[in-house]
Amino acid sequence: MTIAKSDETATSPALIEEDFEDFWEPTPPPTDLIFDDGEPLESNRHRIAMNVLIRSLQQGYGERDDFYTGGNMFIYFSREQAKNRDFR
Repeated sequence: MTIAKSDETATSPALIEEDFEDFWEPTPPPTDLIFDDGEPLESNRHRIAMNVLIRSLQQGYGERDDFYTGGNMFIYFSREQAKNRDFR
């Protein structure tokens, strides 16, 4: 038994991609986000502390090869905390 594709169902990936681009437009990011309140959240002291912790872990696990250390200065922002000025 042989199954043949009809012209209606045979589409090339390029055609599908072109059709998709015509119908879908990415949503732009919001532009009303608070990005600065004039008070720095991180300081050089924070960076030094993070680097000390990273180096300590690397030294403690130096003989192992099944770990990863990294640092991130990401700060979680809460509009409610900003309004109440409750930064605990």
